[in-house]
Amino acid sequence: MLKALWLTSLLLAALAVAGMLSLVVRRIVLDRLEVKRQKRRKRLMQRVIAAVEGDETEGPAALAAALRASGADLAADILFDLSLIVRGQTMDRLIVVAHDLGVVAAMLRRLSNGRSRSQVVAARFLARFGGTEAVPALKRAARDAKPEVRLAATEALIELDAIDDVAAMVRDLRLQDLHNTEAASRLFRKLPATLSGQITSLAAGADDVRVRLLALEALGAGGSYEALPVILDATTHPAIDVRCEAFRALAILGHPAAAAAIGTGLDDPAWEVRTAAGQCAGRIGLTAMIPELARLLDDEHWWVRYRSAEALMALGAGGREVLRAVERQPSRAGRIAQAMLAQAEMAP
Repeated sequence: MLKALWLTSLLLAALAVAGMLSLVVRRIVLDRLEVKRQKRRKRLMQRVIAAVEGDETEGPAALAAALRASGADLAADILFDLSLIVRGQTMDRLIVVAHDLGVVAAMLRRLSNGRSRSQVVAARFLARFGGTEAVPALKRAARDAKPEVRLAATEALIELDAIDDVAAMVRDLRLQDLHNTEAASRLFRKLPATLSGQITSLAAGADDVRVRLLALEALGAGGSYEALPVILDATTHPAIDVRCEAFRALAILGHPAAAAAIGTGLDDPAWEVRTAAGQCAGRIGLTAMIPELARLLDDEHWWVRYRSAEALMALGAGGREVLRAVERQPSRAGRIAQAMLAQAEMAP
């Protein structure tokens, strides 16, 4: 019995050592392969740069063969990295090289038939190199079953200025299936100013609250006062999130016409909205709101008290005077005022 246990222990120990050795060997092999890949990538990049600069020492056929032998992924990776650092005529020549070497065609095929990750890479590549030729394939990919592919294809279409119907774009994105809400926000912020009218319509009338939020955020980031009436109207929307997003957009726009809406927001029954309205007052610089902000220093919710104190600090001498007047009070208002003044003193 003891001998069997001893042999079993030896066997397990041997298996553990073998497993560790296999992991070490695997790491060594992978590292060497990566070193070779980087060397090959460097050589190919030098050859592509030479081709872009008009060096005819090497014929395009030889370069195309070398890139095909290295795989479409490496070729696309090299061209994409170069596209990030070149401009103007050099970029135009790089696009020609990408087409001549067949990399654009390879990425178009991959966008239609590849795996999810490959499709995303292809969409990003085509956004820089595909041009109008890639638009039909990207529009099909924007309706793909996989959400990450839809996002990448839609972003590529925006970069190619190929979006003409924002409502259709939203419908194809199927926001309910997206886990990455920040990616959707980025898409809306990238939409060109020429589509601001459609974005405003969505902010005013979209049934889906998520669409309204994205549209309001985009309008704020766009900085156009033409959207101000719609944003002001959104400060009274039934959904708390919409009211908060409206005040965030107003804070970015910084228009004094928001004063009345902010005054109402500071009395909102939802503490989240009172917090957003307080921030908005401070960022716009509405000194007329100082009495209302002073009242909120004693709000039942800490975030409302903190943002109100922060806004008072941002409003200059008048706001700081209010904070100093209440800092010695044995109350919630006194404690938050004291904390804000101390924080300001410690700031560099």
